[in-house]
Amino acid sequence: MKKSKFHYAWIVVGAGTIGVMGALGLGRFGYTVILPAMKDGLGLSYGQMGLLGTGNLADVSGTFSYSFMLAALVALAGAFGSLLLNKSE
Repeated sequence: MKKSKFHYAWIVVGAGTIGVMGALGLGRFGYTVILPAMKDGLGLSYGQMGLLGTGNLADVSGTFSYSFMLAALVALAGAFGSLLLNKSE
């Protein structure tokens, strides 16, 4: 039986990455829709709203970095994990 070089974990990583990107994209669009209501309801200035927007963008960027770092760790574990386990034999 020939072993496939394409591992199923790559499908899971790809689907997860696309899901995270989609959710964050929709969240960014939804955030801009409610900004005027937030400004009026909370009595915030434009400067304070800009700080909220900056924090939101930093959060999105951080989430992307963590998701790509996790994908890289999963890939490395898949590539080198079997080598580490086979050394003890």
